[in-house]
Amino acid sequence: MKIKKRLITFIFYSLCVSVLIISGKHEASLCFARLEPGGTSKIDSLENLLKNTPEDSIRISALYELSWEYRNISPEKAIDYAKQGIVIAKELNDIANIARLGKNAGIIYKNTGDYNNALESYFKALKIFKGIEDKNGIAACYGNIGIVYKQLKNMDMALSYYKKALEIFKAGNHAGGIAGTYNNIG
Repeated sequence: MKIKKRLITFIFYSLCVSVLIISGKHEASLCFARLEPGGTSKIDSLENLLKNTPEDSIRISALYELSWEYRNISPEKAIDYAKQGIVIAKELNDIANIARLGKNAGIIYKNTGDYNNALESYFKALKIFKGIEDKNGIAACYGNIGIVYKQLKNMDMALSYYKKALEIFKAGNHAGGIAGTYNNIG
């Protein structure tokens, strides 16, 4: 009986996501995918959404979320999802998502100790964020670059990037960014 109830819940859930996608409510469908109904995990929901969604903008969002969810579980899979998202974003000339996915890739590389690829990803994302004047993206990249330099024991460079991040976060009154940067500074 419990399996039947889960199956019915999953089918209902899948139908709801499909209806939202078909009706043009793409962001709502992605948010709905995060609800994890009937015992399915967020990853399962996102992978199902990815398989059943032909629209590239939703696929990019799902790939971004999957790269984030897999970052500590399976870094190789996380990087693969980020790279897939970047390819689609480039095809659509979706500059903001190229930067977001690149920043995600940097985080994943940093978490695995691949600091060269982390810095390369962060600097590419930073260049794009600067081009589109995304202050939070710029500040996040500066902070993440600072973290890598701290891991590399280059405290002068780390502090330099932390200060850049802090300046932007303060200007934007971004309390979380300010707190996180002070925490990174120590």
